[in-house]
Amino acid sequence: MQSAAYDLSIYEPKPSRKEEQAQLRIVARHSAAEIARPKAIAKAASMIVLLTVSLCMMLYSNATLTELSDQIASAQARHELLLSENERLLTSIESKMSLRNVENIARNELGLSEMEPYQITYVNRCGGDMIVKTESTPAEGGILEGVIDTIGSALEYLRISFNKN
Repeated sequence: MQSAAYDLSIYEPKPSRKEEQAQLRIVARHSAAEIARPKAIAKAASMIVLLTVSLCMMLYSNATLTELSDQIASAQARHELLLSENERLLTSIESKMSLRNVENIARNELGLSEMEPYQITYVNRCGGDMIVKTESTPAEGGILEGVIDTIGSALEYLRISFNKN
């Protein structure tokens, strides 16, 4: 056991600086290829990662483009279907609103008929407050004409009420 009081190593000659530098040179001697190898590996790995990410992004964008194209095609097909349905409905409306069809429904289903001349009363509003009856309107003069008018009105009423039921 040595103690610090008997440590004689401090009196030994110190190695020269040349020996320290020689030891350092031995440790520090690496070729340029050995130093560049980790950098080349890092560059290659980063290029592989970059190419992989680029490829994944291209595949994703192509998949998205395909999905959107399918959605556009289905929307266009739906649009064409709706246009043809609209055309069919417009044609149906036009056929139902034709004058001949309306007249048929009025006569056959509702029991309506054309107006008789005695049912028409013309009113002239330009001449003041007065009513002018035409010659085709039955006159109020005769009892027989009044009875015929009443019977005609009753028959007209009965024809309408029977057709409603």
